[in-house]
Amino acid sequence: MIDVGQIEFGESVTLLFFAVTAITVAIFIEVATKWPHLMQKWTEVDKALSQSYGFPSGLHHELKLIAFVIVAAAIAEHSLFLAFTFKYSKSGETLSETIQLYFEHRFDQVFNIFPFCMPLGIITQIVNTFSTVSWNFMDLFIMLVSLALSARFKQVVVHISQLTKNNENDEEVWRQVREDYTRLAVLCAKVDDTISNIMLLSFSNNIFVVIVQLYFSLQRPPISGALDKIYYVYSFLFLILRTIAVALYAATIHTESKKPQHYLNTLSSDIYSVEIERFLYQVKYNTIALTGHKLFKVNRSLILRVAGAIVSYELVLIQFNVA
Repeated sequence: MIDVGQIEFGESVTLLFFAVTAITVAIFIEVATKWPHLMQKWTEVDKALSQSYGFPSGLHHELKLIAFVIVAAAIAEHSLFLAFTFKYSKSGETLSETIQLYFEHRFDQVFNIFPFCMPLGIITQIVNTFSTVSWNFMDLFIMLVSLALSARFKQVVVHISQLTKNNENDEEVWRQVREDYTRLAVLCAKVDDTISNIMLLSFSNNIFVVIVQLYFSLQRPPISGALDKIYYVYSFLFLILRTIAVALYAATIHTESKKPQHYLNTLSSDIYSVEIERFLYQVKYNTIALTGHKLFKVNRSLILRVAGAIVSYELVLIQFNVA
């Protein structure tokens, strides 16, 4: 950008990519300072709920499966990216010369300033790989935390549905259920205080990258070659699906927290009590959800608003480029 003397959109994307990595590291360091206290609180809630509900069935398998799918898909996407980049770098007469040409083509912002040497090339590749890992890990982290928390809400919802079917009229039972729900509400607020900055960065970054990839796909000349087509299609689909998955998993907490309202409204007036009334008011008027630094609440309607924002900003970007 300094050599050109003006801000080019393509160079600004690369700058933002590494800037997001630096911000991600800083935010996770902040989260690490709060993590022991959060885990202490989460452990207390787990112990209290495990006496009545047990551990969420199949949760550990689901956590491992999601982690495996995201990591495997990210490795495949990055491997395709490396193959795509290597394809368009020049070939040398020897392997070492080919590797040098690859590094100079891939990281021209570094080797236009510093002379090429293999250790610096390896360090630059490690930093780039770490940046890719941190970006994917940020989304995976949100999904796993959201899944673990929503699993506890599901247990409470199932228990409430059983109580309503049995027409439970013992106020002590309903008081215990309401207290369990309150424990989860307080835990969700603490989780949000800890990871709300990660949520904001994840959604902002994903929206920006979707807009950029869509913009470049519209501006780029027709794709030639099977590798190019596979990379562009796979990369864009992976980004879209991962963004949707983050939003859906995070929104599940809000969705599950509102389900008790339906069951409580179906109770007959004969067993209606002060505890049930308090519980119903709490569910109806207390919004339980993860947020992006308190700027927005993550629920299912957010996905449609994000899609609308992407379309709007994409049109603005195209019009700006035409002008």
